[in-house]
Amino acid sequence: MKYSITTSPLVPVIMAITLIYQLNFIPLFIVGGFSIYCIYFYIILIQKEKNLSKGYTHKSISKYTPIQIIANQEETKIDSLFCKKSHKRKSVKPTVLLADSNIDFRSYLETRLSDHFIVKSFGNGLEALTYIKEEYPDIVVCDTMLHGMYGNELSSRLKTSCETSIIPIILYGSYLNGRQRNTRETSLADVFINTPFHIEDLKIEMNVLIKNSRFLRKSFLQKVFGEQFLKIEEEEDTLSEKNYIFINLVKDFILKNIDQENLTIDEVASELCMSRTTFFNKWKSLTGEAPKYFIYRIRMEKARELLESGRYSVNVVPEMIGLRNLKNFRHKYKEYFGITPSESIMKKQ
Repeated sequence: MKYSITTSPLVPVIMAITLIYQLNFIPLFIVGGFSIYCIYFYIILIQKEKNLSKGYTHKSISKYTPIQIIANQEETKIDSLFCKKSHKRKSVKPTVLLADSNIDFRSYLETRLSDHFIVKSFGNGLEALTYIKEEYPDIVVCDTMLHGMYGNELSSRLKTSCETSIIPIILYGSYLNGRQRNTRETSLADVFINTPFHIEDLKIEMNVLIKNSRFLRKSFLQKVFGEQFLKIEEEEDTLSEKNYIFINLVKDFILKNIDQENLTIDEVASELCMSRTTFFNKWKSLTGEAPKYFIYRIRMEKARELLESGRYSVNVVPEMIGLRNLKNFRHKYKEYFGITPSESIMKKQ
C-alpha cells in the first residue's frame, strides 16, 4: 500500500491527540514529543516502501551465457532422426520461433534475441503452426494472445503431436486467475512466464529448455538404438541422407502401428518394399542390433512417455503400446527401466 501525507494512518492519531491537548487533557511537551515520533515513524515507513518497490523492477541478477549447437556428426544424427527430412543447420545459433500479435513487443523481443538466436517471428498462430511443422525450430516462444489461434491452443497442438512434442515451448502472459490456470495446464507448455519479465531471464529459460531437449533426444536414441549409435568412429563416414530417411521411415511406421500386439519384422519390411532378409541385414548394419529389439524399445519408451504425461493410467497404457497382458507389461517395464509403471507416474507428480 502506498501512503501520502493525507492518507497516512498516523494522521488521525495526531489530530486526535491535538484535539485532546486543546481540551487541556495532555501537557504540550507530550503532544509535541509524540508528534515528532509519528513524523519519524512515517518517514521510516515511506523509506521501507521505496525499498520494497525496488524488488519489483524485474532486474535480472543471473548471468546469461549463449548456447551454441555445433553441427557435428552426432548433432546431425539427432536432428535428422527427429525431423521429417534431413535437417541441415546453417548456423550454430539455435532457431527460435517467436509468436506475438503485438508488433511493437514482437519487434523488441526479436531485436534483443537476434544476437544469440536465429529468430523467426509471426503474429498469427496458424502461420506459426505451419512453419513449426515444416522447419522444426529448437524452441517456441509465444504470447497467450495470438491472432488466428491462441498461444495455449498452439502449444497444446504441438505437445500432443508425436512429430512436434519434443520441441520445448515457453508461453508468456499476464498473471493467471483460476480459470486461466486451467487453460495454462491444458496448454502443456514447458514454462509459463508472467509479464513483465526481464529479457535475460527469458534467455536463460530458453537455454535450459534447449539443452534439456537436446539431452532427452540423445538419451532416447541411445536407449532405443544402443549406446554406440551416436558414437562416430574416425574412419567411419557420416550416414547418408538415404539412410536417415530409411531409419525415419521405420521409426514412423512402428509408432503408427505400435498398438498392434503382433507387429512383425515382415510387416515393416513389406512397408518399405523389401524382403525380410534384406531389411534385417540393412538394419543390423546401421544400428548394430536386430529390428525386434528396436520395436521393443520403442514400445517401452512410448509407455514411459504416456505414463509420465499424467494423462493415462497403468491399466490403459499396455493396450496403447501393443502389450495386452497387464501382468506381462508390468514385468517387462520393471525389467527395462528398473522401476514399476506406478513408480514412473509418482516420479513425475
